[in-house]
Amino acid sequence: MVHSKNNFKDRLRVKGHDEIRALSEATNDLLDDFEKRIWLQTKETQIVKSYQGVNGILRLSELFLTELSHVTKAS
Repeated sequence: MVHSKNNFKDRLRVKGHDEIRALSEATNDLLDDFEKRIWLQTKETQIVKSYQGVNGILRLSELFLTELSHVTKAS
Protein backbone atom coordinates (compact mmCIF):
# COMPACT_ATOMS: atom_id res chain seq x y z
CA MET A 1 0.00 0.00 0.00
CA VAL A 2 1.54 3.28 -1.09
CA HIS A 3 0.60 6.59 0.52
CA SER A 4 0.67 9.86 -1.29
CA LYS A 5 -0.68 13.14 0.06
CA ASN A 6 -4.47 12.96 0.46
CA ASN A 7 -4.70 9.66 -1.43
CA PHE A 8 -6.50 7.09 0.66
CA LYS A 9 -8.08 5.11 -2.18
CA ASP A 10 -6.03 1.94 -1.72
CA ARG A 11 -7.46 -0.60 0.68
CA LEU A 12 -6.07 -3.67 2.39
CA ARG A 13 -7.18 -7.01 0.99
CA VAL A 14 -6.84 -9.96 3.32
CA LYS A 15 -8.31 -13.42 3.01
CA GLY A 16 -9.09 -15.28 6.16
CA HIS A 17 -11.22 -14.91 9.24
CA ASP A 18 -8.82 -14.04 12.01
CA GLU A 19 -7.55 -11.01 13.91
CA ILE A 20 -5.52 -9.84 10.91
CA ARG A 21 -8.69 -9.61 8.82
CA ALA A 22 -10.44 -7.68 11.60
CA LEU A 23 -7.49 -5.30 11.81
CA SER A 24 -7.43 -4.77 8.04
CA GLU A 25 -11.18 -4.08 8.00
CA ALA A 26 -10.78 -1.54 10.80
CA THR A 27 -7.91 0.08 8.90
CA ASN A 28 -10.02 0.26 5.74
CA ASP A 29 -12.85 1.88 7.73
CA LEU A 30 -10.38 4.42 9.07
CA LEU A 31 -9.17 5.17 5.54
CA ASP A 32 -12.78 5.64 4.40
CA ASP A 33 -13.30 8.15 7.21
CA PHE A 34 -10.11 10.05 6.35
CA GLU A 35 -11.12 10.23 2.70
CA LYS A 36 -14.53 11.68 3.60
CA ARG A 37 -13.02 14.23 5.98
CA ILE A 38 -10.49 15.41 3.41
CA TRP A 39 -13.26 15.75 0.80
CA LEU A 40 -15.38 17.82 3.20
CA GLN A 41 -12.45 20.03 4.23
CA THR A 42 -11.63 20.68 0.58
CA LYS A 43 -15.23 21.65 -0.19
CA GLU A 44 -15.45 23.89 2.88
CA THR A 45 -12.28 25.69 1.85
CA GLN A 46 -13.64 26.25 -1.67
CA ILE A 47 -16.88 27.65 -0.28
CA VAL A 48 -15.15 29.97 2.18
CA LYS A 49 -12.81 31.31 -0.50
CA SER A 50 -15.68 31.94 -2.90
CA TYR A 51 -17.51 34.15 -0.39
CA GLN A 52 -14.62 36.31 0.76
CA GLY A 53 -15.66 39.94 0.68
CA VAL A 54 -19.37 39.34 1.36
CA ASN A 55 -20.61 42.05 3.71
CA GLY A 56 -22.79 41.01 6.61
CA ILE A 57 -22.54 37.90 8.70
CA LEU A 58 -26.17 36.88 8.14
CA ARG A 59 -25.81 37.00 4.37
CA LEU A 60 -22.53 35.11 4.55
CA SER A 61 -24.03 32.41 6.75
CA GLU A 62 -27.03 32.03 4.41
CA LEU A 63 -24.78 31.67 1.37
CA PHE A 64 -22.45 29.28 3.16
CA LEU A 65 -25.20 26.98 4.43
CA THR A 66 -26.95 26.96 1.05
CA GLU A 67 -23.75 26.00 -0.74
CA LEU A 68 -22.77 23.46 1.92
CA SER A 69 -26.13 21.71 1.70
CA HIS A 70 -25.80 21.61 -2.07
CA VAL A 71 -22.28 20.17 -1.94
CA THR A 72 -23.17 17.54 0.66
CA LYS A 73 -26.52 16.83 -1.02
CA ALA A 74 -28.33 17.55 2.25
CA SER A 75 -31.75 19.15 2.42
